[in-house]
Amino acid sequence: MKIEVSASIMPDEKVKNEIWNLMKRISKRYNTYHDVRKRFGPHVTVIGFENVDYKNLKNVVSEIKLVCEQTRPFIVKASNIDFFANEKQKLRTPYTIFLKVAKNASLAKLNRILEKKIRKYGKSKSKHFTPHVTLAHGDLTKENFLKAKKDLRNLQYSKNFVTRYLKIMIFREGNRKWEHVRTINFLSDKKV
Repeated sequence: MKIEVSASIMPDEKVKNEIWNLMKRISKRYNTYHDVRKRFGPHVTVIGFENVDYKNLKNVVSEIKLVCEQTRPFIVKASNIDFFANEKQKLRTPYTIFLKVAKNASLAKLNRILEKKIRKYGKSKSKHFTPHVTLAHGDLTKENFLKAKKDLRNLQYSKNFVTRYLKIMIFREGNRKWEHVRTINFLSDKKV
């Protein structure tokens, strides 16, 4: 059986709750509920792979664990809402509202190392790493996307958070939802 594998960093509880509340407000105002129904909440996807053979999941988790054991916690800055529309590629979900994540050497390095380690097990879902926190997509209509873009374009948001672990999720064909597989802590370090 083929699965999708995702490894994401999560904001600390305070920032996670703030972003979650922002997602709920956007959801209610623009009639988009896909992301607020997800079990794992606000996150930054570090890697995403598809066509991974389920029998290789233990190997994938082991590879990720080895990288995490050599990664120190680091600070991530999420700031300002942005918008993305990709109508040309006939995507199932062409409209996205998201929080930008500032360029970060630690996050880029983590992505690069994990992409290199995991590529032997499946196909990367992205050509370019663009870290962000998705606020709404999936069931966001073009009309509501354009309305949100007009309403939210000047909304200021900026939060730093320390990330201390990766959360690994899988998606099985026919299951219709992501399953949490494992949370792996980074190398413990008192200084960040």
